[in-house]
Amino acid sequence: MAADVRQSGSQLNSRPFLKLPRLGQEKTMLPPSTPLTDHLESYYHNVAVIPEGKLVTLRKRAQKVIDTLLPRMRTNKFDIKFAKSVIYGGSVFDGTQVISAKEVDVFLPFDEGKCTTDLMEPGYMRVIIPRTPKNPPNAPDKYRYGRNEHDRKHLSPIRVDKSVYKVIEHALKYPIEIPNITLIPFEDEPQGKARVALMVKSTIKLNIIPTIVLKGNNANPPFDYLVTRTYWYDEYPGSELLWRYCHHEKEQRVMKTMELADRGTRIKAFKIIKAMFRREKTLHGLSSYHFKAVLFNSFDCDVDTSPRWQRDHLETCFLIMLTDLLQSISTRNLQDFFLEGFNLLANAPTREFTTLKNRLAMIVNNESELIRILRKI
Repeated sequence: MAADVRQSGSQLNSRPFLKLPRLGQEKTMLPPSTPLTDHLESYYHNVAVIPEGKLVTLRKRAQKVIDTLLPRMRTNKFDIKFAKSVIYGGSVFDGTQVISAKEVDVFLPFDEGKCTTDLMEPGYMRVIIPRTPKNPPNAPDKYRYGRNEHDRKHLSPIRVDKSVYKVIEHALKYPIEIPNITLIPFEDEPQGKARVALMVKSTIKLNIIPTIVLKGNNANPPFDYLVTRTYWYDEYPGSELLWRYCHHEKEQRVMKTMELADRGTRIKAFKIIKAMFRREKTLHGLSSYHFKAVLFNSFDCDVDTSPRWQRDHLETCFLIMLTDLLQSISTRNLQDFFLEGFNLLANAPTREFTTLKNRLAMIVNNESELIRILRKI
């Protein structure tokens, strides 16, 4: 159960949440049949899409593990007060997973008490906690699970991760009904990955992400989260002070709005691009959230500039998004949709991105090459 976190100092500088008018389900003409459209449809159905049954099975397995483990974690030597339930996220739970389903994000909310937050720069936040109590002299520090060892007044995301890791490690010492469950060794500076993760039967990876839910004065979702997981191309991967934003609930709402409005066309284009980058070795270097940022920003631009954007066909949506992605890679500037001024590619490696840019430019500017890739089924 996350306590009410107040923001002090620099306030959260986020884009106003996108609200769209109710859109009628217009009757549209069938999309034109072109070679590219035909290959996109074939690639989507034969490569990108995962049968819903497989996703449901993975979700149930993940939930069974957490339902078994969470009660064991409630009593712990750090006195961390975990919420009654976790929040499941990632591509497996939002339906955008492609090719194969093996990984689940598990947001683990905990009661952080009377904390305040301080925005350091776009995308990074410090969590300020009360100082160690002096009276009575032997009173335990309620923030001992995460108090920064240097300044003693901030909650350290790395220390929180280490404490949660030890709690899970202890919980797994006793017999558990789920066989072959192992705790992956702790990693101090993972780029874009959770430091705490479980592997189940070598087939399912559960990323355990300690989470502070930023409710503020809001009574209803969507809420923002502060999480211990670093960004992909994080500028401060080893920081003991900085927490990162997560917009899981807002992402779900935008995607649902988008899917209802254009009958899932943009989501389909997004999944094709994501699958294409996952399969092609020369196109590696981007995370799922990078593709989502392109999807959201392209969608936002379409709403502003195209009066009938909800009638765009798959080929149009795909090419617009691919071109926008090329522009972002070329300039190494991909703005987060929810955080103004936060560039997701600010710390991307120049050499690797030059190679990625050149390869993607060849694909964007050469339909024959694009079709050749899409024919790899």
